[in-house]
Amino acid sequence: MRLKTKTLALFAVSGILILTLVGTIQYEVLKARTFSDIDRQIAKQLEHLDFALTRFLTDVENDLLILAADARVKTPHDDDFTSFLTADEQSFVYRIGPREQDIIDLFQTFRHYHPHVNSVYMGRENGSFVRSHKRASPTRYDPRTRPWYQLAKDHPDAVLRTPPYRSLTTPDVNIGVVVPMRDADGKLFGVMGADITLASLTDYLTDFSISYDGQTLLLDSEGVVLASPDSALLFQNVRDIFPDGVRLLLTGKGGHVLFEDTQGRRHAYAHVSSETGWTLVALVDESRIQKDIWVVVVRSLVILATTIGLLSLVTLIGLYSSILSPLAALTRGTRHIRQTGDLQYRLQVHGRDEIHDLGEAFNQMMDTLQTAESQLKDSREALQQERDLLEDRVRMRTAEIEEANKNLLAEIEVRKKAEETAEEANRAKSLFLANMSHEIRTPLNAILGFTQLLLRDPQMLPGQRRSVHTVYRSGEHLLLLLNSILEMSKIEAGRMTLQEEDFDLHAMLEDLEAMFLVLTRNKGISLEFAVDRETPRWIVADEQKLHQVLNNLLGNAVKFTDQGGVVLRVGVLPAQDAAVTPGPGGGGSRQVLVFEVEDTGPGVPAEAQKTIFSHFEQLDPGRRKKGGTGLGLAIAKAYVEIMGGGIAIQSQPGQGSMFRFTVPVAPGTSGRARSGDRLRQVSRLRPGQGEQRVLVVDDNETNREILVRLLEDAGFTVREAGDGREACRVYGQWRPHMVLLDMIMPEMDGFAVLEHIRSADGSNAPPVIAVTASVLMAEKERVLASGAVAFLKKPFKVEELFDLIQKHLGVAFLDGDPPDQAGAAGPSDEPELAPGHLSRLPAECLAALRDAALSLDVESLREHIAGLGPEHAAAAKGLLTLVEQYRFEKLQELLQEGNPS
Repeated sequence: MRLKTKTLALFAVSGILILTLVGTIQYEVLKARTFSDIDRQIAKQLEHLDFALTRFLTDVENDLLILAADARVKTPHDDDFTSFLTADEQSFVYRIGPREQDIIDLFQTFRHYHPHVNSVYMGRENGSFVRSHKRASPTRYDPRTRPWYQLAKDHPDAVLRTPPYRSLTTPDVNIGVVVPMRDADGKLFGVMGADITLASLTDYLTDFSISYDGQTLLLDSEGVVLASPDSALLFQNVRDIFPDGVRLLLTGKGGHVLFEDTQGRRHAYAHVSSETGWTLVALVDESRIQKDIWVVVVRSLVILATTIGLLSLVTLIGLYSSILSPLAALTRGTRHIRQTGDLQYRLQVHGRDEIHDLGEAFNQMMDTLQTAESQLKDSREALQQERDLLEDRVRMRTAEIEEANKNLLAEIEVRKKAEETAEEANRAKSLFLANMSHEIRTPLNAILGFTQLLLRDPQMLPGQRRSVHTVYRSGEHLLLLLNSILEMSKIEAGRMTLQEEDFDLHAMLEDLEAMFLVLTRNKGISLEFAVDRETPRWIVADEQKLHQVLNNLLGNAVKFTDQGGVVLRVGVLPAQDAAVTPGPGGGGSRQVLVFEVEDTGPGVPAEAQKTIFSHFEQLDPGRRKKGGTGLGLAIAKAYVEIMGGGIAIQSQPGQGSMFRFTVPVAPGTSGRARSGDRLRQVSRLRPGQGEQRVLVVDDNETNREILVRLLEDAGFTVREAGDGREACRVYGQWRPHMVLLDMIMPEMDGFAVLEHIRSADGSNAPPVIAVTASVLMAEKERVLASGAVAFLKKPFKVEELFDLIQKHLGVAFLDGDPPDQAGAAGPSDEPELAPGHLSRLPAECLAALRDAALSLDVESLREHIAGLGPEHAAAAKGLLTLVEQYRFEKLQELLQEGNPS
């Protein structure tokens, strides 16, 4: 350590020791003085609060005595007052007479001038009961048997207060003030009372400024909390809240207790009211007091440190000029000689002290060294030439190696940054897609949920059902687009896996044919499924991915074909054209299936065929009128390749297109249920199974309403909770048989609720089904690992929900016809339309309708029917019904018969 550094360190250590000693002494003195001041200040503040509380109650009592002395209130004519002695909530009717109304008006005026009074009431000896406002439940009620009435009756000469009690309508504390009512002869004829809420007192205590940000509690004589800034503490005993609660109650007036709880060390100051017997407690955090003490101490230490610093600065300046500066010059000289080897360097030292003598000795030593150096100079020159040559060679080689290392390090750094950038972008994309999916699925769940509720209503009219069906199909289409984008993200991230299992290929093809036959019939084009007889029925493959590929290709073909038709060919690739490998299906060898989807649409230009399988590439280049995300063919290509096959396109503009792909499959085992079968329509719970209680937990009110309505319509007893804390409370009180739980909620999420249920009941806990909009597989695995029995993803289908409930709750349902079938037109709904109705239509209208029917132009038919006047309402109704049912053969027949020509 250098001399200058040592000097500075010495001054610094001395200053720190001085500051520490002074700070410690000042802290202890300030601490004793501060706590003494706090004792005096808080004692005065609590006395002020006691006075305000006593005045608060006394005002109500005095005003109640004045009200009881009013002649209108003391009227003996109380036979017509309201009586609840035989009241029945179902049949009771208020009949308030003029006298009673005058009293009620006085009571309302009393409440107006005393906002802290909940209600004013009067009970009479004949059992009548007059109240400032009507009772919420007019049940049988005899005021003479109530504790407040008996309290006043037992003390006929005093105004009394009832013990504090919890309000039934608010989380506040109430007390009652009652006064007996006697006539001129001193005979008791009734009791008047007022219920006082301590809500305003709680606000006053909360807003009252206590020294050092203290909080105030109001306790009764037993230690029960009557007022507190924290409403959760109301009616709790101070013995249960604080570790030294008992000691706090025993301190008496001016008592002081120091205790520790979860918030740290706290000081409690108590004041017992001589009027009410209640105890006012002021709580002050010691950390807040310590903070103010340290502010004063630190301010003093800063001033002292500044003084010490100035003194040290002056001293250091003197030391530097007289000692440190000459020594620094000597040090610089020695360093210069060591670094440069300049033996001619001499020190210039002034003064006549020991440092001057040291400098002279140094200069003499340099003279001796210079003489020795001159003697070695000749021998060094010879050696220097050889050394220079060797150093040049080493320098050149070192430069080459350093340049190579530099380039290599630069390349490594660039690649590392590129990898980090790519990884960060991938994480950001995944997070964005997951958040986007959750945000879209939440409102989409409401759309699809309520449309399913409407479709289950058998009272819905056919026209309304078609509109709701349209909304439901649009919602499912939006969900399909969302799933396509997420599926593409999984493909890019390399997380796509195969789910191979046995399934019925022919059944899947039949489902696809039935689905697309409706679309092609509406467009007036043909649809043909040509399945080779060699095509196996039962295979082992990923059914969902194969179904998605065929659905995308057929959907595009039908979408872009306006004339002609669409053909799907399915066959087996000959063994010589396919690489046959052992497969997982029971040890047999794999076959290669070939699928061809051909249409007579506009075709795809050659330049577009190169990018048609890329992301976000539209199949209809140039026109952009068909819609879609442009992900269908990209996903189809990824699915085919992950299944081990390949896909290609053959197309000529104006002559249609053909998509051909191959998929290797293994022989399957027959007997598996068809995956395309629809879940049955659930009507209600089968009778005789007892009450089935289900708790629905979701922070979104719309999502809760969907589940509650579905379950209640099916016969379940349902309760709902809007957050995790409410769910735990309802669960503990109600003990449901099943819980439908949203996992993503603010404050207390679904995982915390699951943990609460498992800790409460362990292995006897009811089944919990997670209903969430999350699409992350990691999230699903986490939910199941936390104790949920199933994972239902929003938006969900009603049948999926009931299937999970039946599986995990073990209940049985009554099956019902689907609403669309129940509400469909049967034979009795045949439209009453005859050629006679059409004979009265103008000839040009008949011709236009006949041409539109022959060309299957639905939109043109609707336009012409809408143009018919009111005089042809019957014909318009019958024609529109046939159009909506797509009964074009019947329509063409009637139009032909109804045409006079």
